Amino acid sequence: MATSRQQAAEQRRRQLREVAVRVFARQGFAATTTKQLAKEAGVAEGLLFHYFPTKLDLLKDVVSEYGGYRLAIGDVLDPLDPDDPRAALAAYCRALLAHLREHADLIAVLAGESQLDSDLSNVFWDVVGDMRAGLAGWLDRAVRAGSVRPDASTTVAAHLVTSTLSLFFLEHRRLPERQWRTRAAEHVAAVVDNTLAGLGAAPASGTAARVDRPPAPPS
Repeated sequence: MATSRQQAAEQRRRQLREVAVRVFARQGFAATTTKQLAKEAGVAEGLLFHYFPTKLDLLKDVVSEYGGYRLAIGDVLDPLDPDDPRAALAAYCRALLAHLREHADLIAVLAGESQLDSDLSNVFWDVVGDMRAGLAGWLDRAVRAGSVRPDASTTVAAHLVTSTLSLFFLEHRRLPERQWRTRAAEHVAAVVDNTLAGLGAAPASGTAARVDRPPAPPS
């Protein structure tokens, strides 16, 4: 059981993380000084350094502490029938957008600042890569089940889907909730239809159909 001192230290760390996300989102990681962070948190700068020697250490701690920051792709896709790629792709799109929305400030900071800092870039692209790989892996299951064209590039499809959802989030993340839900639903529907068309899956009006392998070329 944690002692009262340990509990107090964790409360302080939590406070500093919350302040960091708020300030970084407002003015950017690079433009924020440790003095500003300490002032916003109402602590001495030396206390900030006691918990986090650098700004990067603080941001990395924020990312690691946000356990839900890495979307559990397996939880979303694994239970779904590989004969129904439409349902799986729609579920992935909805889950990813909801996840991005939930962690909007943190993700916006990482997306922007990762272009300028190699350490942040590694953190950000590791997470993005996990999401893409999870979707590509599920689509491979659909290929084996015969519900997606056997020569479809599942890696490219996963890259395109994840990228367009991420860009949609960055562009529209400040929308009021009601407008966000409407725009997101429209975008998801378009992404699903276009992606499935490229993968050779069943059209929206039908159920998932098995995809015949293309005939062998004449010898």
